[in-house]
Amino acid sequence: MVKSDGITSIYKGVDAAIGRQLVYGTARIGLHRAISDELKKRNDGKAISFGMKALSGMASGSIAVCI
Repeated sequence: MVKSDGITSIYKGVDAAIGRQLVYGTARIGLHRAISDELKKRNDGKAISFGMKALSGMASGSIAVCI
């Protein structure tokens, strides 16, 4: 690949991968915060359990993957 297309051929597609990761990571973190806040609200403002935190993380990751 480097012989035929040069050293810059190694970096083709990196900008798309970084862009996708920025969108996915931002969506995942934002959704996790929103879901966790809603769970706290439904828990009368008390801290949520580890299980609820895990549920929030799984739900936010699942939704972010679909974006």
